[in-house]
Amino acid sequence: MIQPRHAAPNAYEQLREILLRYASRITVEGLLGSALARAKVDPHALDGTGLERLIAEVSPGIRVFCKTEDVPKLMLELAGLFE
Repeated sequence: MIQPRHAAPNAYEQLREILLRYASRITVEGLLGSALARAKVDPHALDGTGLERLIAEVSPGIRVFCKTEDVPKLMLELAGLFE
């Protein structure tokens, strides 16, 4: 069986990629690490509920590092994860 070169990113990877557009790698890694612990979710097996909890935990922190004018765009991108 032929495997795709690049598998589709999971929800955690998609979330991480979005956040990296708005904050530095070290900031995103720190925010996600603490948010994962608080939300008590597995980044490799996120379902809709887990993703929702993770976004709720990371949102206040990322807003601090995101330019004010970019916050609406960020929120739209995060909402797009549920489509």
